[in-house]
Amino acid sequence: RKANHGMISSRGVMRKNHRNDSWGGFLKSRNGGLVLVVVSAIISLVVVGHSLVTWRKESYQTDSRLSEIFLKEKYNDDNPFTGGGMTPEEQEVLTRLYAASNSVFEWGIGSSTIIAAQVGVERLTGVDSALPWVKEVRERVPSKYNISYVNIGEVKKWGRPVNETHRDLWPDYALEVEKEQEPFDLYLVDGRFRVACAASALLHGGQKDSRVLVHDFERESYQVLLKVADNIEQQGKLAVLHRKATASDNELISLRLKYKFDLD
Repeated sequence: RKANHGMISSRGVMRKNHRNDSWGGFLKSRNGGLVLVVVSAIISLVVVGHSLVTWRKESYQTDSRLSEIFLKEKYNDDNPFTGGGMTPEEQEVLTRLYAASNSVFEWGIGSSTIIAAQVGVERLTGVDSALPWVKEVRERVPSKYNISYVNIGEVKKWGRPVNETHRDLWPDYALEVEKEQEPFDLYLVDGRFRVACAASALLHGGQKDSRVLVHDFERESYQVLLKVADNIEQQGKLAVLHRKATASDNELISLRLKYKFDLD
């Protein structure tokens, strides 16, 4: 029995070695090489597919769950870093548009500027009329972002002047964008002098396919902008404007001049 068992074992080893030799020979053959190429391609597709699914999932989370992912503090409309006056729904629209933009100009900085950094906006210039706030925002965003203070006199909450002592400086706020030679993909108007700033944005963007976001667009005084721009999307109080093809530069300049002292 032991001898027979030994013979059976030997035969088993021989069959196993024969199968290994056959498989090795097959792999070395032309058909075997093609099989290896196909298998490698399938594995690569699976790996790439997994990466794409992961990327799409992360992109969706970035776009749709802004308050949970970007902002460490609980959403608070009175906190300019977690609310900034915008609702979470408005911030989600802003995030989607920022994520699709390479360059952004902001009148009014804060949570929107942080969002820009998180979604990878490459070029950003932001201005504000409150110097302490400018310094605080600078500490929270990339150093490549150009965050500037525009002096319009002493200000109170939300950068509003306490009096008209320095009224002659007010037009500088809307004109700040003129320091930039290249147009931006997107402009955010969420500070002071919003009609004048929106007119400046539409003028600076030219006939480029730029978009201008105006917050609190439900205000009646802002509706004059619809003479020179189309409201192509709106979420809550946040409107997305696009310059009308018929709007001339002279119309925009006149509109800016007319509203250069209008603080709202």
